Amino acid sequence: TQAPAGRFTRKGTRILPMHSGVFRREQAVSVYYEVYHLAREASGRTSCRVAYTVVGRRGKGIGARLARGIGSLLSVRQEGGEVTVTCERSGTDTFEAGYADLHLTGVEPGAYLLRVEVTDGISGRRAVKEAPFRIAE
Repeated sequence: TQAPAGRFTRKGTRILPMHSGVFRREQAVSVYYEVYHLAREASGRTSCRVAYTVVGRRGKGIGARLARGIGSLLSVRQEGGEVTVTCERSGTDTFEAGYADLHLTGVEPGAYLLRVEVTDGISGRRAVKEAPFRIAE
């Protein structure tokens, strides 16, 4: 269903900011991003790769799974205290908005870092944002 227009509605998707950055173990960490000025190839197509990385603050291994997202899942990689889920997007618009739900059900309570990296498939330019969050007891 379409969400009503408003400050936290983008292209029909309602966005509810989680200012506290605290999630329960059974609660998905939902991510929303916007990227502007993607390059177009000669045919007019755009493409980008989106990598969602969750980093454990204590260097402990974590597990995550992408429950829902927009794009084609390319890989899930776990290395040391972090896990990265990578998806690919393509289209014709130079504006890209996307979301994903990361389920961290088995992780220990504590502090973590979420990194979202978007790489333009045509120009190679990239944008990276990070946000700390906590998993509550």
